[in-house]
Amino acid sequence: IDLRSANIQALNWHDPEILNGCRTWNEVVYGLNGHNAMSDYFIASKRLRQVVLGKLNPKRAITIEKYIMSRIHKYIDEELNYGWKVVSFNNDEIVYQLDISDMINISPETLKDIIFDKIGVYVKVNAYSERKFRLYNMDNGDVTQQFSLRTSIDGQVETKGVPGYLFGIVYKLLRG
Repeated sequence: IDLRSANIQALNWHDPEILNGCRTWNEVVYGLNGHNAMSDYFIASKRLRQVVLGKLNPKRAITIEKYIMSRIHKYIDEELNYGWKVVSFNNDEIVYQLDISDMINISPETLKDIIFDKIGVYVKVNAYSERKFRLYNMDNGDVTQQFSLRTSIDGQVETKGVPGYLFGIVYKLLRG
């Protein structure tokens, strides 16, 4: 579960007047500059977003993000009572370990809608299976790198934890 536009939602949570009630970076940019090619360029620029939002006290925004994520977790744990195991809890993301049978009970889209209805924030929910791989040094057998291959419920596949200099090797190995 990933808090979308986390820093903007945090600022909006604290005081909607800060960003004129906007809940996403797109809304902020379009509200200031209208719908045009320049706005689309600004929206696509992660660097610009970081510079602009970096001037709005990011430490406080992170504190609010953590609070929002704790509210989401508390709701899932206490109200929905799924008993999911937390694998990772960050400022703007919670990763749960689930059994496949848990996915029968609730779809990612349904969970996203429930979180918006109950907590009032936009999240991205993704379900995926994960396989771990290790690369070994052929000379001495030492593990040189560990990485993951994630396959989303929608069929999208991505690698996690592969440094750039090893990506070509991993790409070839994964394709036999």
